[in-house]
Amino acid sequence: ISADGTRKWLFRFPPRGAGRPVEIETVYIPEEGRGTLCISSQVGCTLTCSFCHTGTQKLVRNLTTEEILAQLLTARDRL
Repeated sequence: ISADGTRKWLFRFPPRGAGRPVEIETVYIPEEGRGTLCISSQVGCTLTCSFCHTGTQKLVRNLTTEEILAQLLTARDRL
């Protein structure tokens, strides 16, 4: 947990097929009266948004439904 209350979780998912394991990050950003949960749906990205480090990595693959839900359930259980 950072000084401003932001929380980050690093997930490592097993390879699909002959690929390598992949890592993604989920971030919770607290704000007054609410919070924002940033959940990954892909490994890497084709965009280059200035606020996001993921855009500096090439697109590897889409995450599965189970991988996306794992992020949500982990955040729910730890917040």
